[in-house]
Amino acid sequence: MRAVVLAAASGVGFGGYNVVMEATPPESQFAPLLVDLVVGAALFAVVLAVLRVVRGDSWWGGPAAPAVSDRTPGLRFAVSAGLLVAVANALLVWGLHQGELAIMGVLGSLYPLGTVLLALTVLRERLTRVQVVGVVLALAASAALAFG
Repeated sequence: MRAVVLAAASGVGFGGYNVVMEATPPESQFAPLLVDLVVGAALFAVVLAVLRVVRGDSWWGGPAAPAVSDRTPGLRFAVSAGLLVAVANALLVWGLHQGELAIMGVLGSLYPLGTVLLALTVLRERLTRVQVVGVVLALAASAALAFG
């Protein structure tokens, strides 16, 4: 039941984000993304601060803090992921202003497919039959939307 509630909340959040971004006037260009970035960064900072206070973590390192050189690969990965998300969001807003919300919503919701493909190629994971059916249905629905 918890998974269903989380999935429903995630779907409502994702759909709501698309609706709000589509409702912004095209003249605003990418200003809504700037607001999204600032609000997201502020919320992240608040959550991080609360977690550090609750856990009693040190703000500036300490005996348990990893050395800066140990963090470099993770920081590079985080910056790369952030840049890719920014590009994806910019393309989403551009697409929402150019096309229809229903089409962009369906195409945008295919983002988990990228995660599945990465798991297949990088981690060498195997898909279950249910997952294969889900991937095939998602791709078929996208093709039907594109040609329909």
